[in-house]
Amino acid sequence: MKFFKLLFFGCLIIFLNINLLSQEVEEEPNSEENKLWDDDFDMKFTVSHPSIEIKYGMGNPSFHKDIFQSSFKPINSVEARLGFIKKETELTNDGLFDFTFNYLCFQNMTSSWNKTTNDNSTKINTDAWQFGIGNQSGYGYKLGEKSDLTLYHTGALVWTQIDFMDTTNIPKDQKRMDNFGDNFRFGNYFEAGINFQIYEPVAITLGYQETVIFPRHMFWKWAGSGIIGGIGSGAISWFTGKVIKSSPKWGPVVYFVLKNAYSYGINELRKKKMNWPFNTDAPLIYDNYKIGLSFAF
Repeated sequence: MKFFKLLFFGCLIIFLNINLLSQEVEEEPNSEENKLWDDDFDMKFTVSHPSIEIKYGMGNPSFHKDIFQSSFKPINSVEARLGFIKKETELTNDGLFDFTFNYLCFQNMTSSWNKTTNDNSTKINTDAWQFGIGNQSGYGYKLGEKSDLTLYHTGALVWTQIDFMDTTNIPKDQKRMDNFGDNFRFGNYFEAGINFQIYEPVAITLGYQETVIFPRHMFWKWAGSGIIGGIGSGAISWFTGKVIKSSPKWGPVVYFVLKNAYSYGINELRKKKMNWPFNTDAPLIYDNYKIGLSFAF
């Protein structure tokens, strides 16, 4: 536990220092470092806002169907995100902007809200606490002076402590649950969604989140799997940049579809092998549909 506390607070300090340094740069509007130019000589400017986002979700935990016969009860989730939103706006007539949200997250995913006094279900109840650090990125359309619509992709590294509140009479399934123990387990999630800013500073978010939690962390295989996945993700970002330049209005849609479809596909491959393509154990998966409110100050 001491290791995870030190890791968490170390990430917190680095995260805050990075954002404080970025704010110092943005406060110097005449600085040459703030004048960003693309290949077409379109001037851009960046606005950074401290942000709080609260999300409520409903979903299901699961293992791959080929290796786990028992079933889990549906969960409710509450997640809080604290960080900094940046909108980089091109001074053209296209009305598009680049969106980034770097944040710390805290989440509870539990089936206890669904329990009743006469509940005779054989499904397993779970309760999980999670913290981590994430990055949300995408492109958006300006709808008005104070409103806009953003299509985004999110990636996060998370640590999760899971309490399986019931047991099962299937020994293999019980052993798989016991492998998680009482410690925080490393994992990651991706989220696809839209952010609709009604009027500054309030926005509504809708999204789908898929979390992969490892029963153990095998660093080198995890790193190798991440590099393989990162090559495809980087290629999509490069391709989207070309689309933005040639057909700006299609850029946000292309980024949203390709980036999230790719992440979903990679996670499908990792449901049976957590560090695909390496032969590793199966992770626990949380599927979550979410709605939330975001406040950018």
